[in-house]
Amino acid sequence: QRVLLGQLHGGLPSEIATRYARYSARAHLRHDMETALAADDTIATDQLTRWGRGVSYHEFELALGDLSSLVVGDGFDDEIVSHQPPTLDERLLYTYWLSHGIDKPIGFVRESIDIILRKPDGSPHPKLHRDLSHAISPLYTEQIGVRGAIKCYLDKLRRRYL
Repeated sequence: QRVLLGQLHGGLPSEIATRYARYSARAHLRHDMETALAADDTIATDQLTRWGRGVSYHEFELALGDLSSLVVGDGFDDEIVSHQPPTLDERLLYTYWLSHGIDKPIGFVRESIDIILRKPDGSPHPKLHRDLSHAISPLYTEQIGVRGAIKCYLDKLRRRYL
């Protein structure tokens, strides 16, 4: 699980994330952030950065460029899924990506990034396409639709964090 808020903490502004750290299940993080906040907001922001706020495909693309032809293992390989089955949060994010046509390597919906990249050498390689139905499935159904699935997710977050 990510440091603060599951999938959402990375999107919080620093001034909110540093204060919200008091709700973390990680005692050392809570202590470090309380100490840093008592000193100064800038110190607290630096401390949160040191603890880590998670990464996404954005950082990888900034460093490596288009990832579509670089991914050779996407985190849904049988060996990984057998040890780390998809969580509810991952299925919800997967549902969101499908419904919004997000065309990024699907391994970035996982809570941990277990992707394998080939070394970029300038030669064209095909984009990794495969059937993931054995590993993960979207949460929406014809009965509740995407909005219903997102509402379920938001309700879950409210119960957990508010």
